[in-house]
Amino acid sequence: MQVHRSTNVQEFCTDVVGYLQRQESRNNLLLAILDHLNRQENGSIEPAPYLAWVESEGAPIAVAIQTPPYPLVLSAIDPLAAISLIVQDRQTLAMGLPGVNAPAMMARYFADCWCHLTGQTWGVSRNLRLYELTAVSTRPLPDGHLRQATEADRPCLLAWGTAFAMEIHDPIMQQDVTHWCDRVLQRGNAYLWETQQPVCLACCTCYSSSSARIGPVYTPPVHRHQGYATACVATLSQRLLDRGYRACYLFADAANGASNQLYQAIGYQPLETWAHYSFFGSRDLG
Repeated sequence: MQVHRSTNVQEFCTDVVGYLQRQESRNNLLLAILDHLNRQENGSIEPAPYLAWVESEGAPIAVAIQTPPYPLVLSAIDPLAAISLIVQDRQTLAMGLPGVNAPAMMARYFADCWCHLTGQTWGVSRNLRLYELTAVSTRPLPDGHLRQATEADRPCLLAWGTAFAMEIHDPIMQQDVTHWCDRVLQRGNAYLWETQQPVCLACCTCYSSSSARIGPVYTPPVHRHQGYATACVATLSQRLLDRGYRACYLFADAANGASNQLYQAIGYQPLETWAHYSFFGSRDLG
């Protein structure tokens, strides 16, 4: 096995996208990140992303991407021993690593290897459940309709994006909410369920010709428990399927029983649990 590291997004995609697409459901987050990076000029991505893959017998068996300041994201990996090579390669960079986000077993393996090598400690920030939808279950919907957010909705998106980031304890998104708002408005990725006023937000990322991701989804507390999130996500998911996408994916906090029940009622099927580990303490830069 051998680690390859790339500084060119397009070349990296040539090397790994076919591998990622073979398990698209598990690798949808990585594919969405690559779609985002591909939309930017290679020299304008600052700070530069970490792009690595492990080769065995001429083919990829593991992929890792980090877009600072976000955690490292891992693909589905077999064998797990390939993770230790990524750990060793990432540790050679003179920069900290905030954490790792991956299928639970792989995330724990990476966290143990990383902390053994660097002397840091880990903590579980979140457990997430990955869902896939290929058909929407028909359900009665509350009053209102789905519409695409426009520039006039910017104040609403900024306020709700900040509230969402605070609710899930994501300081990176809190600091980046203006850029997030710019991005979803520019790409037309933000949708609102509206009655006399907007009452729920759902975003989507159409990262390939066959699949899309839903998230974030946010309903202000005053509008909760009225079916608006169900309506917003179900209608947006159906709209994406009607456009020809084969599947929609989303992540839900595994500890949030209401959200998990909501998504399953719409037709989302649980696939696997992901874990986000954060790293703390000093590290040996080597």
